[in-house]
Amino acid sequence: MSILNNSVMLTGNVGKDPEVTYNANGTVIATMVLATNDGYRDRSGQWVDRTTWHNLSCWGELAKRVEKHIQKGTNISVHGRIAVDTWIDNEGKKHYKTYVQINEFRTNRNGKMTDQDFNNELTTT
Repeated sequence: MSILNNSVMLTGNVGKDPEVTYNANGTVIATMVLATNDGYRDRSGQWVDRTTWHNLSCWGELAKRVEKHIQKGTNISVHGRIAVDTWIDNEGKKHYKTYVQINEFRTNRNGKMTDQDFNNELTTT
């Protein structure tokens, strides 16, 4: 039997300040976008940079920590899983939203995690 695992690890820069809201039950929810960079060589051998934007979401105590410690431009590492929300609009059309449901994050300073980051910022749900 094979082991199937839904696990995502990303490191990048937050693209805008996190949006923090509360649902009907009073649970705090934080959403943000994370930019990661990679690239490839085109047919002529020139390097082409590529930025990918990832939607991130978390709730509860982790969302409160995001609100306190994360802002636009913060370099973070996250661990989580791919999640998909589906809904049907008023016209009967089905929609999908794919995002990373994060369950831990850490901030990075100058591309390196500091001892303070590890002790203070590594947060799990």
